[in-house]
Amino acid sequence: MGAGMAENLLRAGFHVGVHDVRPEASDRFRKIGALTATTPAELAASCDVLTVTVVDEQQVREVLYGADGAL
Repeated sequence: MGAGMAENLLRAGFHVGVHDVRPEASDRFRKIGALTATTPAELAASCDVLTVTVVDEQQVREVLYGADGAL
């Protein structure tokens, strides 16, 4: 779901940044024009709007409040 959203935003001309725990996923987006971040905190510091697309509540907590979390 997140990949499709990011691709559509890039195609529409928006600036898009991504972070993924899998480097190959981030690399895919870097190659098509997205900013890639090494941590959720780095990504959050570089954008005005942040969306989180993960599987479950535990992942939401990790992305937002974990080590190097967005918040």
